[in-house]
Amino acid sequence: AFHWHLQSWVAATFPIPVALQGGTYNSDLLLRIYNRTGLIRKGLEANLLLVDGNPLKDIKQTESIQRVIFKGERIDRPDLFE
Repeated sequence: AFHWHLQSWVAATFPIPVALQGGTYNSDLLLRIYNRTGLIRKGLEANLLLVDGNPLKDIKQTESIQRVIFKGERIDRPDLFE
C-alpha cells in the first residue's frame, strides 16, 4: 500500500522528493517519533530500505527493495514473512 500511495502522489503531480519526504520524515513528524527516526543521522535509529534503482527518477523503484535495515541490523527479506 505504501508504494501505491507514493505513486499516487506523484501521479497527482507531487514532485518525487516531496512524495518521498511525505512518506518518511513527515510521517515521523506526525507520529511524533522524529527524534528517533525519519532521517539518516548519527544517533537516530537506522531503519532503511535499500532499493535497486533511483526512486528520485522513477518512484516505482521503491518497489525493488534489495535490503532491509531495521534498528541498524540487516534483516533478510524472507525472514520478514515468517
